[in-house]
Amino acid sequence: MGLYTFAKQDDIDPQELKKLQEKFEKARQANANISDAVAATANAYGNVGDANGVTVQFSQNIQTGEGAAVSGSAVYNRDTGMFEYQCVVTINTKLTGVELEAAVGHEGSHVADGQAFVATIYENYDYDLSVLPTHYETEMKAYLITDEILRTANTNNLSFSTNKDPVLLGQNESRKKVEKKIKKY
Repeated sequence: MGLYTFAKQDDIDPQELKKLQEKFEKARQANANISDAVAATANAYGNVGDANGVTVQFSQNIQTGEGAAVSGSAVYNRDTGMFEYQCVVTINTKLTGVELEAAVGHEGSHVADGQAFVATIYENYDYDLSVLPTHYETEMKAYLITDEILRTANTNNLSFSTNKDPVLLGQNESRKKVEKKIKKY
C-alpha cells in the first residue's frame, strides 16, 4: 500500500497542526491492532510520507455526524496507464481519543471502498461495477467499523439517527441490534 500525505494548511498554527497530525497517525496505528476488518481501514491510508492519492486535512468546521468526511475520485495516471484513487479525508480538529480513532476508522473504510473500485477501472474505462458499493453498503460497513472500535474501547459515546431510531454505537446495544438499526439507515 502507498503512503498518505497531510495537506498544507496555513489556517492552523504549525505547532498545532503537527500535534493534530501526530494524533491522527497514533489513532490510525491503534486501529491497525483491533481486528482484520479495522486494520484494513488503517491500511487504506498507507503510512505517512510520499503521495499515494490519500491526503488528510483538519478542520474546525466539519459538520458530519462523526466529525470527519472523505471526498474522492478516479484520476488517470498517464505514466502507469492506470486509474488511481485520489481523496481528501477531513478530520474535525476537536476529535480526540476513541472518537478520533472511530472517525479515522470510519473514513478509512470509505477510502478502502474507493480504492477497491478504482482498482477495477481500466484504460479503456471498463470497470467492475459489482465492486462499487452503494451509499447504504459503504455506510453500513463504516458504521460497523465505528461500532467495533468503540466496543474494543469499552465505550458507547457515539450515535447517529436513522429515519426512525437513534443508533447508539458501542457497548450499550448488542451487535445484532446495532446491525438491524443501521440497516434502517
